Amino acid sequence: MAGNAPPRYHHAVKLPRPGALAAEWRDLGPLRPVVVGIAVAKTLGSLGALLLVATWVPGGPLAGPVPVAAAVGLAALAIALVLLPPGLCAFVGGYALGPAGGVLAGTAGVALGAVVARAVLWPCLGARRFAFMRERPRAVAVRLFCAGPTPTWSVARLRFAAVFPFAVQNLLCAVAGVPARSVLLGTLVGVLPTALLAGWCGAALAGWRVHGELPPAAAWCWPLAASGLVVAGGVVGRRAWRAAVRA
Repeated sequence: MAGNAPPRYHHAVKLPRPGALAAEWRDLGPLRPVVVGIAVAKTLGSLGALLLVATWVPGGPLAGPVPVAAAVGLAALAIALVLLPPGLCAFVGGYALGPAGGVLAGTAGVALGAVVARAVLWPCLGARRFAFMRERPRAVAVRLFCAGPTPTWSVARLRFAAVFPFAVQNLLCAVAGVPARSVLLGTLVGVLPTALLAGWCGAALAGWRVHGELPPAAAWCWPLAASGLVVAGGVVGRRAWRAAVRA
């Protein structure tokens, strides 16, 4: 290193300035209580789900249509009420029901919860907050991104990209007027890779706690394939999002 120049890594991490954070907080306007509520609900819900996994050792995967239907319903409720992220729904489902149950909870349950949040929960915020949100840059970006001839595929790419938290995506879809059918089908496609990975991991953890051993080496092809899908979907989604924002 020539002279007394500081090493480059000193400038690699840039912390947000307090003034910028304060400006963003003020900019939220009437949405400040909503943002705080989302953060508190998701934190408490996630801690509760992790505590359940830590303290409950299943005797084996719960089988039958009733446990599966209950898992899908609970996942839908958790998503609608902003209590859990999609991946954790699939993980807990896989822990209790096995990998197939985890995938169902992480796809069907999450998609149903997203539709309920988009069509029922977020409209309860009222006309004043919706009017405030409608012209915000993120809401406008989502409206333009999903305004093409294939809104279902646009929602799927939005889920792949994960440029916003899942609950915020549902709120923006409600404000932007994205059709509920597109939210349902697009979410089913968009969360599938994450559900495959998280459901398998939950089932593997349950098997290890019950039998004291992990799945055989041949079974690891599934989480590896799911990880590849998560990465590929993220790349595709983020490229599409950046292209739409620049346009």
